[in-house]
Amino acid sequence: MRIPKRLHTLILLGLLTPLAGPALSAPALLLASGVRAPHSTPAQSGFVDRLASEAFRRLGRDIEIVQLPAQRALEEANAGIVDGDLLRVAEITEAFPHLRRVPEKLLDFDFMAFTRRHPFTPAGWRSLAPYAVGIVAGWKILERNLRETHSLATAEDTRQLMRLLANDRIDVAVSERWQGLQAIQDLRLDDVRQLEPPVKSREMFLMLHERHADLVPRLAEALRAMRRDGTYARLFDETLRGLQPHP
Repeated sequence: MRIPKRLHTLILLGLLTPLAGPALSAPALLLASGVRAPHSTPAQSGFVDRLASEAFRRLGRDIEIVQLPAQRALEEANAGIVDGDLLRVAEITEAFPHLRRVPEKLLDFDFMAFTRRHPFTPAGWRSLAPYAVGIVAGWKILERNLRETHSLATAEDTRQLMRLLANDRIDVAVSERWQGLQAIQDLRLDDVRQLEPPVKSREMFLMLHERHADLVPRLAEALRAMRRDGTYARLFDETLRGLQPHP
């Protein structure tokens, strides 16, 4: 019997006690996602949603994924309110010590510069210093490395970030490649350009709360197996391959 996401959340928060009755299978784990389409969607059909779901399925576990603002997702995972955070850089555990990293990466994030009126060739974080830059709040790697820009604005999510750019509130939006492209496509921002090469590329990992440390090595092996058997490539093709930069 699978516990619905809402009931599982209430149980975790101590607001509901499961009713006595037949023995239940292990409840679904609740993971927070601070990323958005095409990696994570409300229907749990994004690339990373499907990667994580398949990895847990191979361990005989179900997951539910709840989309939260990036900062809140991290804080609730570290506090154990939810069971983990879907996607973070490795060193996030230094500041959030109750998280455990699954050591097989889910994917590489290319952090890209997007602009309308300021074409340039990105060459690391410092190349953004002259510009009014926008980022999604709670993306710690961006908050740490873009402190010395002309100005730094934050948005709740990637769509709001791209709206700031479209309305000339910022010169440059910095976002992960695929989420930026998805937002541009959804908002039909034909004059927004993605600049190459990436400002920075980083490996990204699934994080679990420490109470699930026993699952960490098993999940890592499941992810490695998915690469070997072609599952990873198939999910990539089904969810990301169709998104292309504006020519």
